[in-house]
This record gives sequence, structure tokens and C-alpha cells, in this order.
Amino acid sequence: MKKLEVVAAIIIKDNKILCTQRAGKGETALKWEFPGGKIEENETNKKALAREIREELSIDVDVCDYFMSVEHEYKSFGITMHGYICNIKDKDIKLNEHVDYCWLDVDELDNLDWSEADKPIVEELKNMKTTKNRNRKIYALMMILVMCLGLFSRKMYHYLPDLINSYLGDGLWAMMIYFAAAVVFNKSSVKRIIIISLVFCYGIELSQLYHEPWIDSIRNTTLGGLVLGYGFLWKDIVAYTLGVLFGSIIDKNTKKGKENII
Repeated sequence: MKKLEVVAAIIIKDNKILCTQRAGKGETALKWEFPGGKIEENETNKKALAREIREELSIDVDVCDYFMSVEHEYKSFGITMHGYICNIKDKDIKLNEHVDYCWLDVDELDNLDWSEADKPIVEELKNMKTTKNRNRKIYALMMILVMCLGLFSRKMYHYLPDLINSYLGDGLWAMMIYFAAAVVFNKSSVKRIIIISLVFCYGIELSQLYHEPWIDSIRNTTLGGLVLGYGFLWKDIVAYTLGVLFGSIIDKNTKKGKENII
């Protein structure tokens, strides 16, 4: 039996996945698949995939992470298919070999009649969809850890350079807010958590422009001072921005892997 080694592109754009329908010939006629093709001699998987997508769809793809491999035997040939997550800048697709294409959410993939070799990839994508939410316990633990670091930094004030002291405490506070938002909105994207955290942090800082006896009395308490601050400073805005951005970097690395590609 003839054996083929091919690559397939799981192209994601705006949280939707590109699905293509094969032409009406052969054992897999009119079946849906992830676009791709055969690997030529002395060609790497990623280069082969970029070339095949250019030939089939007239678009350039950024071949990112390896996803999974599938082995399947059809009646007339066997196939080993390597799937890769790919990104594109636009959706200006021209069909050169396929008869149709569509963009679907993961939950909609079962609506299509897939080639047998592509079905395991569909199933794995569906599994990733159900496990991509943040683990609230892990993020709550990170929030507590950052809070402890913030309190510890106050005790280390005399041992640290003035530049670091100017930003460290407020930066750690903003990072704690980021992880708190990630706990509450554990299904949200990193971008949305960044926006929520910055709006909250900036709002707290801007509120320090407001002074009345009742709110100043709250600020004069230990907890009130930690939460509400004492006075507006532009450097605090910078510190909050850096803290949230560092928190988002940790978030991305914590979520990095198959669970956050969809």
C-alpha cells in the first residue's frame, strides 16, 4: 500500500478555524479537511506547509506550533499527517484546488463531513476547547504570592535602590489585581483581563484626586491606604501599567500550550 507523509494547517483567525472541502475525485471526494499537502524531498514540515497553503489558497501563513500527528489507512493508501497551528493576516483566500471553504467555531466543526484522517484533529480541538479555562486555584495562589511579595517589599524598603522602590510596590499591587481579575473572569482572553485590570488600577489612582473627610479617613487606615492609596502620582500610572503587563506575560506563559490556541 502506498504511504504518504503530509502536513496540515489548522489556521485560526478571530477564534475561528479554516475548513476546506476537497474536490470531487478520489476516495476522499467532497470531504472536509484542514488544508495542506505532501512534503517534498529535503523540505521541512513547516516549509512544506507554507508552500502548500500558498499553492492551494494563495495566502501566506505563519506556521506556529506543532499540534499533533495522525496515522490512517484508507483503502488505497496510508497517510501520516502532521498538524500545525497557523496564523494569517487576512482572509483573502482564493480556492485553487478545493471547491469550498468556511470559518467555524470549534463547537461547529462536527457539522461538516470530515475526511477520516482529519477527524482526530477535530476531536483534539474540541477537547482543547473544554479545557482552556484558567485554573482558578493556581491564579488565586499567584495572587496571594504577589500580595505577600508586595508586603515583603515594604520591609525591604531600606535595602533596595530608590528607583526600584518607586515602582515595585505599586507594580506588584497591579499584578495582584491582574491575577484577581483572572480568577473572576477565568474564561476571558488575556487582552480583556489587561483592559479590566488597567481600568480598575487607573480608576483607583484617579480617585485619589478626590478628597473629602470621609474617604480620607478610610485612606488613613492601613487597609484603606493599601487599597485606595494616598495621592495621585503619574509614576503610579507607569507602575500599574508595568505590573499589569508583567502579569499578562506570566498569564500567557501559564496558559501556553494547546489549551490556549482556540
